[in-house]
Amino acid sequence: NSFHEGEPDFYNRGPMHTAFGYGMYHCFRDFPMQNPTVHSVHDDTFLPMNDTLYGAMTAAEPFCSFVITYSAHLPYAQDELSIWARQKYPEYNVYGEELSGLYAKSRLTDEMFRLLLERLEADGKLQDTVFVCYTDHYLYGLQDQELLQQKSEEAGSAILEKTPAFIWWPGCEGIQIDKVCHTVDLAPTVMNLFGMEVPKNIMGSDILDDSYEGYAIFPYTTWIKDGTYVKFGEVQWNDHMTDEQIQQMNAFVQQYYYINDAILDADYYAD
Repeated sequence: NSFHEGEPDFYNRGPMHTAFGYGMYHCFRDFPMQNPTVHSVHDDTFLPMNDTLYGAMTAAEPFCSFVITYSAHLPYAQDELSIWARQKYPEYNVYGEELSGLYAKSRLTDEMFRLLLERLEADGKLQDTVFVCYTDHYLYGLQDQELLQQKSEEAGSAILEKTPAFIWWPGCEGIQIDKVCHTVDLAPTVMNLFGMEVPKNIMGSDILDDSYEGYAIFPYTTWIKDGTYVKFGEVQWNDHMTDEQIQQMNAFVQQYYYINDAILDADYYAD
């Protein structure tokens, strides 16, 4: 099952998610609200607090649920949810209007995780649940672009597209992966952790495989790999790759674009 605040026709999520293989796309707006407020469906805590949604997420054994959070979505100043979140969490009102709104709205998502963990534990399901969490994009909605760049550099990267991801389950031993990787690497990584057979024709590689050097590919001939960053075909910085290696990576990126488009055009994974 998949879950989100948005209507199923927005970004065509309803048909798209069923095409991906999910049994049903659940729009929060379609469910009766318990103790409703004007913010209910925009607040991520709506998911674990709504019995019908929570039941749809956890009823099957085993269950696989894809949740797109919403609370931390732009904008971060003067919109209704930002104002309400800042009133709910006044401790964040010390960072300026926009950043305070961002922190307060993000807290709503944190609270969703807290409530979900507590409810899963109470139901005896937490111990057998694995969380795979990633950020789908950087904060492009932040109006103060200088602040955005500053915060990105403080977090260790001048590249705005660097975003966090984690895989967690109760009792797991933590390790940190610093090499470059991208979203399509998550599927083969999780499949290997579960001991599943990974298809040879899948896009992406196992992040935990030491032989995988890691890279990320962006639109418009932009890529990063092991300290080398090429943007729009131009080298921005380069630690140690030779010109030949860069050209080989450029050719690989072009092939990657071609294969990606061919998968979509031919609906390759339909069978």
